[in-house]
Amino acid sequence: MLITYSHYKTVPEKVYEFYSQAFDTLFQRHDGNKAGFIRRRLSTFTRIEFRKVFSTFCLNTYGAGELNFSYDRLLTELRDAIDFDFEERVNEDEHFLKDLMEVVCLINRDGIHYTFSHRSFQEYFTAVFLSDESVTDGDEEDGFCGILDELADRQSTDSVFDMLRDMNRDKFEKRWLIPKLELFVDSLSDSPKQVLGELFSHVSVHPRLLKDDKHPHRLGFTFRSTLLSLIFSKFVNEKRVTEHFRMAETEFEPIHAVLAARLIAMRPGSKKSGGADYNYKIDPDGTIHDKDFNQLFEENPSAYSFVMDLKSQFETELNELRSRSEKKRKRLAIKK
Repeated sequence: MLITYSHYKTVPEKVYEFYSQAFDTLFQRHDGNKAGFIRRRLSTFTRIEFRKVFSTFCLNTYGAGELNFSYDRLLTELRDAIDFDFEERVNEDEHFLKDLMEVVCLINRDGIHYTFSHRSFQEYFTAVFLSDESVTDGDEEDGFCGILDELADRQSTDSVFDMLRDMNRDKFEKRWLIPKLELFVDSLSDSPKQVLGELFSHVSVHPRLLKDDKHPHRLGFTFRSTLLSLIFSKFVNEKRVTEHFRMAETEFEPIHAVLAARLIAMRPGSKKSGGADYNYKIDPDGTIHDKDFNQLFEENPSAYSFVMDLKSQFETELNELRSRSEKKRKRLAIKK
């Protein structure tokens, strides 16, 4: 990081810009002991070619969940990555590895194993590969959308999608996010109870019964789809989402009060300590697997209203994404 800052004199706003600058700096840096002496590279790859090969390597290993390698395994993965775009130079695998370790310092040796100098570099270069316009959908599962579908489950903790969106927002939204939202929104029914089941797989109740707590009872939901959870948490308007769930707490207050009383009876002493979470499964048809809890929903007409509001919010987000994508398309058409 210090090397990058001393070279550029600024701290980039976007995370991916930092990694890009770090790679460029490491690839071209001068030996600190000899002014003007460029650290010698063994492979014949230019900076752009080197980036291309390493991004292919990172996509393959990230997709396979590999962070640590034996020497033979590492060389095999590097040969495959070189062969992807530079078949005639696949015999440079050992020189490429030497440059990875001694010039750009992206791979370290740890005993008999080799690993990334930092896991986040693997995520960054995976996003670099996916952001390239030459990576298209095609008719195969290993096309752009197929790869994103495979990686989606890991993005609640990883940053590949975040960096990809920053690198090439138009591609990410137009070719993956918008189609996913379209499929989801079009699949929702018009029945509030059924929408509840289509959206959520569990409802969790936590009776927080502290005297100074303004919201003594909390109701939470677990999304039925991991992909939906990812889209909802990362790629829709976070401020509106937060406000929506704050309003939902008020909507569910009658249920909170009745349910909390029931939980208190089940757990003596919970007024002082707060209660443990109670989790109830929700079927796709909206039936909650607890007779009394399900009845509470059925007896409160407003209980499902936030679900339909949430459906409307997804529709709003989808329309905004479509509108932004169309505006950008028109601007590009005018430039041409």
